[in-house]
Amino acid sequence: MQFYLIDPASDLGEAHPISESEFTTLQLARSRLSAALSLEEAYNLLLANHKDLEVEAMTIAIDRMTGISGSEYQDFFEVRSSLNRRALNLLSAARLYLDQFQQRLNDAGADPSTAKAEQRLAYESSFEYRLMEALRNHVQHVGLAVHSVSFSSRRLSLAEGSQIEIEVTAETLRSALSQDPKFKKSVLAECPDKVSVLGAARAYVGGISSIHSTVRELIEPLVADARSEFKAAISKHTATSSKVGLMAIAQDGQNPTEEFPVFLAWDDVRLRMVARNSIIANLARRSFSSKTNLR
Repeated sequence: MQFYLIDPASDLGEAHPISESEFTTLQLARSRLSAALSLEEAYNLLLANHKDLEVEAMTIAIDRMTGISGSEYQDFFEVRSSLNRRALNLLSAARLYLDQFQQRLNDAGADPSTAKAEQRLAYESSFEYRLMEALRNHVQHVGLAVHSVSFSSRRLSLAEGSQIEIEVTAETLRSALSQDPKFKKSVLAECPDKVSVLGAARAYVGGISSIHSTVRELIEPLVADARSEFKAAISKHTATSSKVGLMAIAQDGQNPTEEFPVFLAWDDVRLRMVARNSIIANLARRSFSSKTNLR
């Protein structure tokens, strides 16, 4: 077996021989960077779907405030349907992350036990987290997450001309969940008659964010070393003007048996997501408002 690094942008496409050990090191580095990217993509997908749910609720409230939405039964049905669609997407994205993070940590060379402990803590310390986990099974096999939607309005003060606050409330109902014979009994036993889906979603995403914080800590030194290996190879074997990157090739005689690219643009995407997608473990304590200071 022979091993090479090729710079496709060089004038002759020159192949630089490397040792099997160097090839294996780069192979491992790519595996770790790829696993780290998958973890960030899954977390990004979770946050994006949570944003979609929140934006949908905000849009519904704005439509109500401006008179765009009506008060007929069909209008309420459409509102509930749109919120259920967003809630289902969020639950699916959460499940994807939770199903994959342990394997991705293994792929990155990290021991997942600490992150698994954080997952247990998130589950045990939050009823809303437990409810959303049970809801995921419920919506997959039996029913919906949002059973009731209501609107309310109130003046923010007694002063003449005070602002009126419009609120949309989306709730899951214990009575509906109890119709599912497979709904987790321990969660149903602690469930109140009504639970805010938006509030539960924030607690759930916050819990997964805590898990991801631990995940990032576990892989950080591993991916830093992996980037260093790639940088060293790129610096040593890439032509000054090249913007394509290298290709690592294992060859048996004239036949390549394995090849993979060696460049960092795709891992730069991961770093950008890390910088953009904050850890929001306290999301359950956050809310937003569009109130103004107009008199």
